[in-house]
Amino acid sequence: MEIKTAADRVDALTEHLKAHHSYDEPEVVATPVSGGSAGYLSWVVAETRS
Repeated sequence: MEIKTAADRVDALTEHLKAHHSYDEPEVVATPVSGGSAGYLSWVVAETRS
């Protein structure tokens, strides 16, 4: 599975996945984004807010 979120939400997402996944230690890998479409990146940030 691939989940996209903003960099400042990675820790919260990781904790959520670890708490709710059936594995004792699920594989969670964060890949930094060094560039991309400004509009898309803004959309990701907007969609990951409460």
